[in-house]
Amino acid sequence: MFFSSKIAGTGRTFIFLFPVGLENKTQMNIFILDNEVVIRLGFFFGVLITMAIWEILAPRRTLTMPRVTRWFNNLLITFLNSAAVKIVFPITAMMLAPDFEKNGYGFLNIIRATPLFGGLLADLFVQNINCILAKTFSTDSPPDARMQKVSELVAEVME
Repeated sequence: MFFSSKIAGTGRTFIFLFPVGLENKTQMNIFILDNEVVIRLGFFFGVLITMAIWEILAPRRTLTMPRVTRWFNNLLITFLNSAAVKIVFPITAMMLAPDFEKNGYGFLNIIRATPLFGGLLADLFVQNINCILAKTFSTDSPPDARMQKVSELVAEVME
């Protein structure tokens, strides 16, 4: 299911942790998107366990409160932060939207766009931003060339 590869000249063998047969970038992206939660949790718990072992083996200072209490509080903050980002922010946006519309805040209210025209304009804007991001952050070119792409694409969109 997994494959290994020898790095030329080093004699070392590395095991790559993705299934064989994912030669295509699109297939790899689909694999990552399908397994996003597992990958994120794997990295989270991997770093958490590594840091916990490191703290037990080589503490940097004397403890003022029990380790379990501190770890519990830190994990609780982490999970509450994730909940706030996924729940509170969208609710806040939905609650502020009528107030913004009533007071005339925002670009679409300034140009007095009808709901249909505003929806089409917003859709075009989001599609162009997605296109720019997809073309900019492709891994086919070095970072300097990517920044050049950004300026060219922005100039193209602005024309």
